[in-house]
Amino acid sequence: FVMTSNLASDEISNHAVELRREAETATKKLRAQDPNGRDFGGNVNISRKFRDTVVKPILKRNSFRNEFLGRINEIVYFLPFSKSELRELINRELQWWAKRAYDKHEIKLVWDPA
Repeated sequence: FVMTSNLASDEISNHAVELRREAETATKKLRAQDPNGRDFGGNVNISRKFRDTVVKPILKRNSFRNEFLGRINEIVYFLPFSKSELRELINRELQWWAKRAYDKHEIKLVWDPA
């Protein structure tokens, strides 16, 4: 059984933005110390503490009883895209449209990735 909800979406989004900032800061520090230029990513993990202190109380306030909340096995968070994820998504879309424009109309699309 899968249930979806927008409850706590603002809180989750705001928390994720803060976590992304922290991850970007840590990544920048690691890159500065690493002469090989490896990609350390900027992965964001939402803690169990956040779930218990922020998400569950919001669910409780919105008429979900403890008996129901206790049956939830997992919560999947949909976080806002990071800048690099958004750039990748836009780049893929632009490439798709460029190919389609050329194949159908022989129009060449060019863009600046910056």
